[in-house]
Order: sequence, then C-alpha cells, then structure tokens
Amino acid sequence: MGLFDYIRVEYPLPEGYEHIQDVAFQTKDLDDPYMAEYWITASGLLVRRDYVYEDIPEQEQVPYPPPFDGILFRQTTRRTDVYTEEDMQAHRDLLFYHCERGPGRVEAAPGKDSGVTTVNDWTMYEFIARFTHGMLEYIVPCDTKGKTIRYELPPK
Repeated sequence: MGLFDYIRVEYPLPEGYEHIQDVAFQTKDLDDPYMAEYWITASGLLVRRDYVYEDIPEQEQVPYPPPFDGILFRQTTRRTDVYTEEDMQAHRDLLFYHCERGPGRVEAAPGKDSGVTTVNDWTMYEFIARFTHGMLEYIVPCDTKGKTIRYELPPK
C-alpha cells in the first residue's frame, strides 16, 4: 500500500473508455506521492494543481456522529475553487488506474487484452500516458503488469 497521487484526465481517453472519463484515477508513478492532484489537460499537458483551503467558521463545523465523536476531529478547513497550476514538463510514461465495483459495469473493449481486469466483481482500468518534452503523445490501455496492449494509435 502507501500513498498515491490523483490523476484527472481532460484529454479524451481511448474509444470505448468514455464511461470512466470523469473519474479520479490514481498513480504511484510520480516522485514522492502524497495525495496531490494532477491533471492531463485537454491540450496534453501534465499539470499539478494546488488548491487554496479556507477555514470553516466554528459555527459551521459539524461534529462527527457517534461512535466517532470525541475520536475524530471536526473538519476545520475546506477546499476552494481557487488553485495554482504547475506544468510538470513531463518526459516519461505515466501509469494510472481506476478500480470500481458493482454489477452493470460496461467492459471497455472485448477480449482478454482490453486494459480491463475483473476479479471478484472488481474491475481495474489501467492506462499508460506517454509524454515527450512536456506534451502528451498518447494514452493507451495496458494490462495489469503495465505492458502496453496492442492498440492502434490515433493519427497525429
């Protein structure tokens, strides 16, 4: 286990994966993961967003219900919509993934080599994003060992 970072993807995922476009993916591929939030922008940049937090006035703080009252602290800050953005100037492959549970999910692509693994009703979606000199070249599905699946890259 350990810490990870979040990846949000504005850039279109490969065809057949549109149903998970808006999820918060995870990665352990970036240096010193600490639950930071990164975005692959629609223009193909990898950026880190650092949000501004504000104090919650004491009269608006809600205590945790029993049995957690007295054990957990109240939430005293909240994230605002204000953030700074840092272009990571990525030059690397970045593995990111999402796991979901439940019936009625849609398999992204047919066949065993689809970037989709289902075990005990849990489905894992994995992708590799290739960045060269700060720009995204492509996003492709991969298998559970990070091996790129044979996939037709979109024309540039």
